[in-house]
Amino acid sequence: MTQPSSYKSLVAQLKAEIRSARTSASLSANVHLLVLYWKMGRAILQNQAHEGWGAKIIDNLAKDLRSAFPDMKGIWPRNLKCMRAFAEAYPLFVQAALAQLTETEFVQPPAAQLPSSPAKTKKIKLCKYLLKN
Repeated sequence: MTQPSSYKSLVAQLKAEIRSARTSASLSANVHLLVLYWKMGRAILQNQAHEGWGAKIIDNLAKDLRSAFPDMKGIWPRNLKCMRAFAEAYPLFVQAALAQLTETEFVQPPAAQLPSSPAKTKKIKLCKYLLKN
């Protein structure tokens, strides 16, 4: 039995809505993760400024956070160092990311909107690689 064309258009419309919602949810989740990584990096920078480099803040944080969140991947000293580098390189990132969340149309991911320099680009590429692995 052949489906009426109105049903086919309903299915097509709902498929498009589902794809759109999935994309929006994924992009929003990515923004929230970037903000989390930036906030973690900023907290590390502030704590290191207060406690000093000899306090082993990154090593202790990695151990304590992995213990508290065993299902969360990527909480290793090298990744925390990347988060710190990210916060140091882009001190105003959170404002741009939060502004992105309030926009109704998706234009470009917040990380892609950041101004770049060769040194920052190299450091961020390394950190992206480390955070994926």
